[in-house]
Amino acid sequence: MVALQNNSKNGKYGAIWLGAFDEQTGALDWQRLVHDAGQQLTYATAPLIDSLGDVYLGFGSSVPTCSDPYDCSVFLHEQSILKFASADGALVWRFDNKDYDHLTSEPGQAITPLEFSILGDDVVVAGPFVNDSKNNDVIKLSGSNGTAVWKSAVFGGNEFTYIDVAQNN
Repeated sequence: MVALQNNSKNGKYGAIWLGAFDEQTGALDWQRLVHDAGQQLTYATAPLIDSLGDVYLGFGSSVPTCSDPYDCSVFLHEQSILKFASADGALVWRFDNKDYDHLTSEPGQAITPLEFSILGDDVVVAGPFVNDSKNNDVIKLSGSNGTAVWKSAVFGGNEFTYIDVAQNN
């Protein structure tokens, strides 16, 4: 399977197109338009594929808090990681880091996606995070249901962290 995403040619402002193709024939197996209400200025990661063929996509976006996004002074920033089933692209689970203050609330300031890597069939995510995970730098999510397996504040908590996972195969 080959998974591709496209931030710009999707027909819906702020949406992300995601598709999976047969790697032998190039035939489109499935496609999804990923979009939340009000989502704008969206940036996505390259899709990652686990050993089962399931597809993971991370994205970051800004959501205006007023009716005119071009004349808005406050934006909520959102980051998410989504897992899609290899067979049909159905959403399996979603991890959200919402209402994240990305150092600014200036209009037009988009947030980057969460950094993450596949570890076996699980996902390791780099922060910083909000809400109940806010004092952690790294979280390991279960590949089967997206719940936290463990959390770490190894860098002091709530730090920008970049991740590259080395696996012992």
